[in-house]
Amino acid sequence: MKGGYLKLFSNPKSRSRSRSFSSHLSLQNNKPHSLFSASPILSQPDFNGDGIVNGRDVVRLSFELIKGRFTGNYNSIFDVNGDGIVNRQDLRLTVSAINEPSSLLDQQLATLYQDVKPFLSKFGMLNAITSGFGAFTPEFQGHGEHWVQPEKLIGALSKPKEDLTYLDYVGLNVEPKGNESLLERDVLGVFYLVQPDNLEELWGNFLASAADGDQEISFGIPDYQQTPDIFADDPLLSPHRENWHQHNSVYIHNPNPLDPTGVVFEQNLTPQELFARFIDATENDPNNEKVLWGIETSNGFDLADIPDANVLILPSFQMMHAWINTLTPSHNGAFGETNSLVSPDAPPLDSHGGHHGGVIV
Repeated sequence: MKGGYLKLFSNPKSRSRSRSFSSHLSLQNNKPHSLFSASPILSQPDFNGDGIVNGRDVVRLSFELIKGRFTGNYNSIFDVNGDGIVNRQDLRLTVSAINEPSSLLDQQLATLYQDVKPFLSKFGMLNAITSGFGAFTPEFQGHGEHWVQPEKLIGALSKPKEDLTYLDYVGLNVEPKGNESLLERDVLGVFYLVQPDNLEELWGNFLASAADGDQEISFGIPDYQQTPDIFADDPLLSPHRENWHQHNSVYIHNPNPLDPTGVVFEQNLTPQELFARFIDATENDPNNEKVLWGIETSNGFDLADIPDANVLILPSFQMMHAWINTLTPSHNGAFGETNSLVSPDAPPLDSHGGHHGGVIV
């Protein structure tokens, strides 16, 4: 997506705030948090996802402990008992689990972690930006910022839903640290996105009613005949259940994908409000920014246009989070719709039209 220049090491719009407990940082000086309880990301400490706990996993955790002593940073996948810290107790539990098999879900999450690992290091945000990720939303409570990689979005939307895998994530959930640097951010998870099965019908209704000058501009009701099933169920990790949730009548304007504070994200708009946003972006904007109608090919745009679009108008989409680098005190575990540990001081998504609701027809 298009963007201008923004200093990577200073952001005058960022705000300073105290850091609340979060399982992916120094973890309260590596002391247990007495009120914290969450399911660990993995049911068995099979960190490399090879199907069994063995000496390789012990070595990985040992390296993590050594690294943490110097950096104060720990990746939450190594928190074996889910107490909010990574310490020798986790090492003892890993040693005691040697030769134990891991579940298919464990193996998927461990493989996903390895895929996302380049974005979890000290230079993780720099790696993300150079890989093409750009801001999709501002910061929201329980979400952080959403950053999207256009090529990954194109790839996922080009696939039939039944062919999607856990590696077809389209973006990252990112939490600012409250400092001035754009690079001072933690990547905490990934998210997936799919469109309704009747998208062409929705846009046909909208365009026909708008072209006729009707007072009642309408989409209709989005239909999701199939929800992707991309992770295995695991009886040992009962909270970890796929949790697809829905966003409707969405307007996104990101004039600079390297400035999340400048992204406009609105949802649950009436079709009339959404049409007004479209007119403003196309006819009243002196920059004549490119508008992508619903990420849809039948309305004059191709999926290949996504990287050049500064405005997206979406009748509906479903998404799911996978919190691969922070624990989640949620009944859905690693797939929690929100994460109360993430960006607790940011505005709630409700302030931008609610988290999910029906399309107003």
